[in-house]
Amino acid sequence: MAMRLQHTAHSLPGSAPVGNEGGLRQDMFEPEERIRFLRSHGTHCMATSLFQPGMSFFDMPGVGFIGYRKKWGTAVALAEPVCDPASWEEIVRAFLAFSGNAVFLQVSRPFALMLHERFGYLATQCGIETIVHLERFDLKGRKKQVIRTAVNKANKDGVLFVEKDRPDPEVEGLT
Repeated sequence: MAMRLQHTAHSLPGSAPVGNEGGLRQDMFEPEERIRFLRSHGTHCMATSLFQPGMSFFDMPGVGFIGYRKKWGTAVALAEPVCDPASWEEIVRAFLAFSGNAVFLQVSRPFALMLHERFGYLATQCGIETIVHLERFDLKGRKKQVIRTAVNKANKDGVLFVEKDRPDPEVEGLT
């Protein structure tokens, strides 16, 4: 579910940015530690997008991290935290104290509900995330004719589809 969440006030009552106090700080983890959290808790559709250029990270040792960018004095978090859902409230509370003001984009319904119930955030649904179970997916039937036609045309045009989990020098130059 694509949601834009914004707190109804500029910050939590009585909170102020705390910077690096309490062992919490921006970009504390090494990339390998973030990848470990991503592998165990990064199941949402935006998880790997957190690693795009220009992102900052709010890291909470032993819990997880939040990917965000600072824009116009506001921390704009892309997706929900990469952590165990049982720790969402803990990491969000610390992140709000750290940032002073934040919005969350592209989050799940359970995360949006937690933000509303615990922090007074409001949510606006902007789309949905569709999950395709590849082991059960097929292209049979009339409804999927458009997809079959597109695949056949792509094959005829020489389009190459490659699934990879690391750079492959043989395909890197192909567009």
